[in-house]
Amino acid sequence: MGTNRIIDPGIVRGQQWKEAPDVLTAAQLVPLLHISQSSIYGLMNVPGFPTLKVKGRKFVYKDALLQWLNSYQTGGAEDDQ
Repeated sequence: MGTNRIIDPGIVRGQQWKEAPDVLTAAQLVPLLHISQSSIYGLMNVPGFPTLKVKGRKFVYKDALLQWLNSYQTGGAEDDQ
């Protein structure tokens, strides 16, 4: 999927991120990551993506997502094939 090519880690600097809740749904991630909801769900199924599953629903901790994005920015995460 090449997830590090579809998300610009620089987008997390805005006020929108500061005001976002600590636990995010796919719908809440769409305006934050500037990608489609179907792409969000695709990311939530990528090994290593910080997905929290609760009773069949998927969520993402904002802090874990920021760490995950930073690992791509610094080259610490592997590129998906």
